[in-house]
Formats: sequence, C-alpha cells, structure tokens
Amino acid sequence: MRRHPARTEGTPHATPDHPSPGGVGGRRRARRPHPDRCPPASALAAVPVQTWTVSNPADGVLANHGVHGCLSATLPYETTRIWQCKGPNLEAQRIRIQPQAIISLYSKTQGYCLTATSSDMPTILYPCNGSPEQRFVYDGATKTVRNLASGLCLTATGANQPTYTRTCV
Repeated sequence: MRRHPARTEGTPHATPDHPSPGGVGGRRRARRPHPDRCPPASALAAVPVQTWTVSNPADGVLANHGVHGCLSATLPYETTRIWQCKGPNLEAQRIRIQPQAIISLYSKTQGYCLTATSSDMPTILYPCNGSPEQRFVYDGATKTVRNLASGLCLTATGANQPTYTRTCV
C-alpha cells in the first residue's frame, strides 16, 4: 500500500499544510449563528411565551405569535393547548373576553371558562363559575393574560403543547 509522503500517522487525511477537518488536534470550531437568522423551532419551544393578541374580544381567537398558534380546547375539562390558528382547529379556538373571564364559544365547550389549576399544572376548560381560578384579564398594553387571583400569566410553552399559568416576565 502506498502512503502519501506528507501524511502523518494517526491522521490519515491530514497533511502538514492542510490539517484534518476537525481542525488542530481534532477539535471542531463552534459555529456561530448568523445574526440575521432566527433560532430553530426547537429552541423557541423551550422558551415560555406570554405575549398574546386578540383578534376580536367579542368573538375571536387568542393568538400567541411566539409559538405560532392559538389557544384551543375541543372538549369540556380538557387541557388548553396551542394549536395552529387555522383549519379544523379554528372553531375550537373561538373565545369571548369578558372583564374578568375568557369564555369558550365553541359549541362543544360553550359556557366553559379558561381555568388555572396551579403553576405546575396546565390550564383547563371548566364550567364557568366565577371562581378566582377563572378570573383572567387581557391587558392590551402588555399583551398578557393574567389571572387576577394569583397574578400569574397565561404562558405558552410551544406549539401543540399545553398552556400554564406562570410568573409574569
């Protein structure tokens, strides 16, 4: 077998003038992200997002553009989640924002309200009863949805994931 005269032992593809692809000592340089590129979706999913917009307070959707979705629940007592803001999920995303409640307008969950459970459990749809856990307000200035009793904010953790109440940031 013929060897390339400039290759060194242990690095079959390296020459003194051209180090191995791994760089000096076999280490690769860390790639720096391009400043104009957004972080990957997997990185966004790990960041809780508390900024919401309302299309129409009387009959609209509660959208979270940080995770690219809308608040949804298709059955009573179901965990609220973030689903795509169009298509078959749109009907299950219809809400009405009242002074101290967020009420579902979807035919299967009409009369059910967004309800906080605890900061470590997902929010749910529960029959509206005026309890402190259902007293949410939308603040148009900060674009947050805050529970009046706990002071915690409605938080999206990722697309197709449950929503929670967490410390407002």
